[in-house]
This record gives sequence, structure tokens and C-alpha cells, in this order.
Amino acid sequence: MWLQALMSLGGLVKEVISGHQKIKQAKTIAKINRINDWENSQADAAKTSWKDEWFTVLLSIPFAMCFIPEFAQYAHMGFEHLSQTPDWYRWMFGLAVGASFGVRIGNQFIK
Repeated sequence: MWLQALMSLGGLVKEVISGHQKIKQAKTIAKINRINDWENSQADAAKTSWKDEWFTVLLSIPFAMCFIPEFAQYAHMGFEHLSQTPDWYRWMFGLAVGASFGVRIGNQFIK
């Protein structure tokens, strides 16, 4: 009799663990689906957007200026002035550029 009760208890524990694993798996699948939905919406929006091209041109100008002696000093001065802007501004600009080119840093914040 006690063996049968122990076996029943074992079956109950197995069901609880199985249910917990199913819930955990469902949460993981939901998280993946949210990420995929976001990526698909970004890909759709990028089809008609110029922001990638804009950032490419914007970032290329000072790079090219560094190789033209007449403009190199202005590029250097620009970076000196940029280094004096608030940290939050540089972070926001970096995030905007990263998002434009598809760098996924926000995934770590999705729970």
C-alpha cells in the first residue's frame, strides 16, 4: 500500500515538473515570436526608408575628409567638438545608427 502511494506521489511530481517545463517552453517560444515580429516589421519598414543610406553618407563624410589635407583639420575639429557633447546624445546617436544597420542590442531587455 505504501509503495502504491509512493508511486502515485512520484507520478504527481512528474506531472508538476512536466507542466513547469511546458510553461517555460511556451514563454521561450513567445519571446522568440516577439523578436521575430519586431525584426519582420523593421525589415518591412526598411524597404522604403532612406535612413541606412543617410547614416552611411553621414559617417563617410568625416572619414573621407581625413584623407584630404585641406579638410582633415576640419574633421579633427568636428570630432573634438563632438567629444564635448553630452554622453546621452552620443549614446542615442550610436543606438540610432546601430538600429538602422540591424544591430540587435535590445533583445537582452526582452523578458
